[in-house]
Amino acid sequence: MMVFALAIALPLVVLAVVTTDWYVAAERARLQTMGQLTGDHLRERLDRDLSEMSAMARTLATSPSIDAEDWARFDAQGRALVDTTEFTVSLVHVDGRQIVNTRVPVGTAMPSSPRPELAASLIATRRPVISPVIKSVVTGADIVLICAPVLRGGVPEMFVSIAVRTDHFARLIAQAEIDDPFSAVFVDGAKRIVAQTDDAPDSSGLSTKEPSSSPPRLQRLEDWEKAEASVMEFHHRSGVSDWTVVTGLDRNAFEASLYRSLAVLAFLAVTLLGSGGIVAWIYARQVARAVRNLKRAAGAVGRGDPVHLPASEIREVEQIGRALVTASHVSAEHHAAIAEVNANLEVRVAERGRELAASQAHYKLLAETMTDVVILRHADWRIAYVSPSGAALFGTEGSDFDPRTRIHPDDLAAFSAADARLAPDRPSIVSLFRMRHADGRCIWIEAVNDLLTSAAPGAPNVISTLRDVTKRQDQADELRMARDAAELAQAKAENASRAKSEFMNLMSHEIRTPLTTIKGFTDLLAHTTGLSPDQVRYLALVGAATDTLLGTVDDVLDYARAGEGNLRLDSIPIDLPALVSGTADLVRPMAEARGVAIDVAVPGDGSRHVLGDERRLRQILLNLLNDAIGTLRRGTVTLALQGPRGAESAERWRVFVTAHAGEDPEQSAARTVALDGSGLGFIIAQRLVGLMGGGRIDRSTPLGETAAYRFSLSLAPAPVLTRAAPAPSPDAPGAGRILVVEDNPINREVVQAMLKRLGYGVDMVTDGEAAILAVQASAYDLVLMDVSMPGMDGTTAIRRIRSLQHPARRVPIVAMSASMMPDRVRALTEAGANGQLGKPFDLPTLSRVVGDQISSIVLRESDADAPMPERPPIFDRSAFDALIAQMGEEAAREDVRAFVRLVDRFGPDTDGASAETLAARADRTGFRDLAKACRTFAALPAGAARDEARGRCLIARDLMNRMVHEITGPTMPEIRQTVALL
Repeated sequence: MMVFALAIALPLVVLAVVTTDWYVAAERARLQTMGQLTGDHLRERLDRDLSEMSAMARTLATSPSIDAEDWARFDAQGRALVDTTEFTVSLVHVDGRQIVNTRVPVGTAMPSSPRPELAASLIATRRPVISPVIKSVVTGADIVLICAPVLRGGVPEMFVSIAVRTDHFARLIAQAEIDDPFSAVFVDGAKRIVAQTDDAPDSSGLSTKEPSSSPPRLQRLEDWEKAEASVMEFHHRSGVSDWTVVTGLDRNAFEASLYRSLAVLAFLAVTLLGSGGIVAWIYARQVARAVRNLKRAAGAVGRGDPVHLPASEIREVEQIGRALVTASHVSAEHHAAIAEVNANLEVRVAERGRELAASQAHYKLLAETMTDVVILRHADWRIAYVSPSGAALFGTEGSDFDPRTRIHPDDLAAFSAADARLAPDRPSIVSLFRMRHADGRCIWIEAVNDLLTSAAPGAPNVISTLRDVTKRQDQADELRMARDAAELAQAKAENASRAKSEFMNLMSHEIRTPLTTIKGFTDLLAHTTGLSPDQVRYLALVGAATDTLLGTVDDVLDYARAGEGNLRLDSIPIDLPALVSGTADLVRPMAEARGVAIDVAVPGDGSRHVLGDERRLRQILLNLLNDAIGTLRRGTVTLALQGPRGAESAERWRVFVTAHAGEDPEQSAARTVALDGSGLGFIIAQRLVGLMGGGRIDRSTPLGETAAYRFSLSLAPAPVLTRAAPAPSPDAPGAGRILVVEDNPINREVVQAMLKRLGYGVDMVTDGEAAILAVQASAYDLVLMDVSMPGMDGTTAIRRIRSLQHPARRVPIVAMSASMMPDRVRALTEAGANGQLGKPFDLPTLSRVVGDQISSIVLRESDADAPMPERPPIFDRSAFDALIAQMGEEAAREDVRAFVRLVDRFGPDTDGASAETLAARADRTGFRDLAKACRTFAALPAGAARDEARGRCLIARDLMNRMVHEITGPTMPEIRQTVALL
């Protein structure tokens, strides 16, 4: 009985012990977490306080009053910045001589406070320093100094100190409201206590934590640890100084609460043990009586006797008794149920047998009627079943037939490899192969092999389904041959198109090359003074004939571009009525010579400006006007332009070109045969009109007209055109040096004469390799590169120049080519050409192209009549070397990068003061050209001259950006000598 009582009470005792241990561990973890959090909170308050005082010291150290040696002003700033009742601000020489002390009245002799260790730390770090606890030389109190160096020329000569009494830090601890059983202390780097809490208990036995604002003596950390007798300590290092915040847990307070908890738990354990014994004794007697009754009932059930049990007070025993009473009754019922289930099972087995026979008959019918052959086999091709359709496919019957014997020898290896890949991870494999039929013909078979992963060991485990795909393969072969034929036809068409393009390139080059010489020398002669009227007229006729021939070449090239789909239109603002009137003026002399008058009708009001391709529009009008003039011996050709109507889109314009024979009876009765639209000029005009959204040209000719052309154009409105800046005059002097790369000696002479006429310095080379050497040997403002040259052609030379590790890779390059086909222009642009100049060209065209490119490089600073002043160097290497000597190479590079970011903000809002600042920085980093441009801009008043100077500053900025990579990039040591070439 006692054992049973102990068995019941023992778990309660164990529970009490485990609960006690858990409580002790939880209490210790709670106190440890609170200690950590308390220390973290104190450290954050201390770091924030020290950071604020360090910031105040750095602010005073950078005060302009120090540089001005205005000590009174500095004293006032110090008093204004801090609370002088709690802090003392001093300005001290590194040797300890005080200059300003807010504790000492202004004008009074200042005490000397040498702090050699503190001064040495400031000189070494050049950053704010926080001292350990020291004695004040003025008040004798314990203080802490927060010092910041005053740098002059990068060297600390003085320092600003903020003296803080230790009771300030004691108040920090008091404000944290640290409760029992914790205490805290601030320790400096020398392990000396700065401030602490007082652990002395009051009269009631409770400890009140108040900060000791002024400890009786400077204690060390180990003394505090002995006095506190802490169970655990938590050290937290300050993030802004070498101080440490230490929090401790009081041993007596911790153990007192723990002992009280253990006493309560022990009382509970004894009480549970006693009460459990009494309850166990009473319950054990009831259980023993119930067990004896159950033993008698079980014996009766075993013998088959009826069972009668008295009621029990124990619920479980009562339930067991009832189960024994009904056991005999349930046994009889189970025997009857088993007999019924056996009868039902026999009926269901008979039904499943009949269903299985029907299913087998169904699948057999499918196998006999399907055209695909189904083979049930082993993995080693031991065949268990072949569907009847195998006789039709193979011409052989029987399951002993092996299809592998009929497979084409060339396909047998691939078939065997595919069959070998059949595995549980790849349960289905499809293969295609040829097989010989019994009648000797060859058929294509597609086989799908499926692995039966659920097959029993030793049973057939592969189902192969074979299908005749001979017709499908034959169709695939026919499709492949058709595709090959189509690809061959496409290749022939592409070859023909390529041959046409090559022919057009060759024709353009062969015609334009001599035209370059004719047009160039004609243009030079036209600008020669002292020519007679006949000579001027002859030159004009030669120029007109050259332009006519060049127009014909352009028509042919446009036709080729249109055929290839490469004809592209520009979209620039155009004064459309002015363009129509100007085009009529071009053909008027020729028409008047034939007795044909030209009438022009353009709208005088409304919108005039549209976006379109000016050259193509003029080409359309010229082609149609020439065709109309060609249908008349006398009469009038009318060119009319009609703007958008009221309800129409603002983009729709109509053009009419009509030819009237007038009263000429011969032309009225039998009109000149109208052009049938097969001429090259009309075809090009028709395609250009289509590209401009105009559809087809209406050529229906009413009675009384010999020719009529009507069409519409879709041209978007453009903003009102302002007067464009005048193109560079051929007689205006140029500035800059140009390298001309040309293999043809006559063309070299023409280009050289034109450029010298424009006032540029010219160097000549004859091939691409010489050009690459020349741009590295000398600095050029522009390179004119011929494309077709023996040896290295122009495209390759441009690509080589752009890949140089040399500043010359950024020189502007204009390609000169007699072939302006789209593929040639695209190749030049991809190679790196800045522009293209088509041959032949006249002096105004050359002046405009060269002026557009060189205007971003050469800065024109003089009038036409004044001599060109010497241009300052873009980059002065000596100034940058001086900056490196002063700051170090990496710091100098970073300074240049920062200056580039500053210059990039130069814009319309930049004023004179900002420009002066940029000029000073530019001189310091060596960008002399930018410095001069900024000073010129700053010196000018607001107006047109200043706007022009602003543009010059932007150009100088672009020049700087072009070479800043060579200055700041990682390969600077290797390219110093090449940068000096600039």
